[in-house]
Amino acid sequence: MLAFVVRTQRTICIMNILINNMLEKAFNNMFGYKKIVLAYSGGLDSTVLLDMFTIMTSKKNSLLSNEYILNIRAIHVNHGLSCNSKLWFKHCRAQCLKRNIPFKSICLCLNKYYKGIENTAREERYGKLINSLLPGEVLVAAHHNDEQIESFFINLKRGSGPLGLSSMANSSYFKSSFLLRSLLQLSKYQLKAYANIFSLSWIEDESNNDVKFERSYLRIHILPTLKARWLKFNGSVSRSISIFFEQDYLINELLSSALLRLVNYDGSLSLLPLFSMDIIKRYAIIRRWLIKYNSKMPSKKKVVYIWKYIINCRYDAKPRLIHGNKFICRFHNKLYFIVKNSFSSFEVNITWNSFEGPLFLPKELGILVCYSLKLGINLNRSKRLSYAVKRLVVSNISYIETPSFNESMAIRFGNFNRKLLNYDSSLKSLCQLGIPFWVRNKMPLLFFENGYIASIGVYTFKTNKSNRCQVYWYIKR
Repeated sequence: MLAFVVRTQRTICIMNILINNMLEKAFNNMFGYKKIVLAYSGGLDSTVLLDMFTIMTSKKNSLLSNEYILNIRAIHVNHGLSCNSKLWFKHCRAQCLKRNIPFKSICLCLNKYYKGIENTAREERYGKLINSLLPGEVLVAAHHNDEQIESFFINLKRGSGPLGLSSMANSSYFKSSFLLRSLLQLSKYQLKAYANIFSLSWIEDESNNDVKFERSYLRIHILPTLKARWLKFNGSVSRSISIFFEQDYLINELLSSALLRLVNYDGSLSLLPLFSMDIIKRYAIIRRWLIKYNSKMPSKKKVVYIWKYIINCRYDAKPRLIHGNKFICRFHNKLYFIVKNSFSSFEVNITWNSFEGPLFLPKELGILVCYSLKLGINLNRSKRLSYAVKRLVVSNISYIETPSFNESMAIRFGNFNRKLLNYDSSLKSLCQLGIPFWVRNKMPLLFFENGYIASIGVYTFKTNKSNRCQVYWYIKR
């Protein structure tokens, strides 16, 4: 009887050590973050992570100091793709209520699978999760090591480079916040053992057994065979993933100085130096430039297309290529990555009668403010000006002749890609001044009754220096 008690105590001691080891691995990359949002699906992995959070926030845990307090809440995303969705929602809500963790549910409406069911659901899910984050919060996902290896093989099948083969990072910047993956060092076997020890309850998604999805096919048919043949297969693949991550980091470090010299103040990429570079370095620079915009890594085929048909196009051509939700286009000797609606064309005429107040431009084009140099005062005395420009920055400034009493100014926008010879014969075209064609359409053109006077910050007609004023153009940050 005594021997049985000793063995039982020894087993309990070993289990506690293993559990503490798992907790340390899970929360190794989370120190410093105090506001946590768990992406809680109700499956095995997210249920284990939810329970780990419960232990970490309890008064009994010794891994965190008393001063370090975690604020945790869980968000469940209902995709509406399964007939059991409502049952899963009730299960997740009950599990959070049991642990006194705030719970929120988000419903998705997936009508069109523009990138397949898997990719569309993933993008929509993460989009909703990120938009639900409050200031200072970070998102935590429960991806484990087996899913990391599945991602490696999926990216290998797609012909990915070092960045793709490095699979999922422990911590990554995601839009306006951070995405943490705390369970990447733990296998599914370890998570299941943890769940059985604490008698956890979780849901099983029937789609995980549907081999029409490539991840399920790998999990059911391919990876078990490889693991049975090579017992240390998971560890070897994990080391390769780590090596690919280091290689990609090294490439970024080696190219960072060159990329910094090529990127202009407006975010465009200077093209002339690329022609003197080796083709491999040239393509790598283009890839890293696009990644700076938080876009997906372009395929080799797309990078070759950008070089051949966008960068090496005719000087007067206006080619563009869709990448994600933006356009890649060239103007003069620069490459731009801009939103699609930048090419929208419109024509607007506005009359600015009272210079004592700011002029609010339509279509979110900003605010115009007039400042007198001679009097040393702001002609805009409106009380709402300080509030209006609080979240705006000065885009450009022009010096124009101070308008006379009761004189009005006309503000025009539109598709003025042609030379403005009708306004003044001495005016150069905005194209010759190096203004991209999509920017010209949204640039305020100032007119007095006797004709054109300025394009703010670009061109100003001759004025009397003793009687000038400033026109500020404020735009969104």
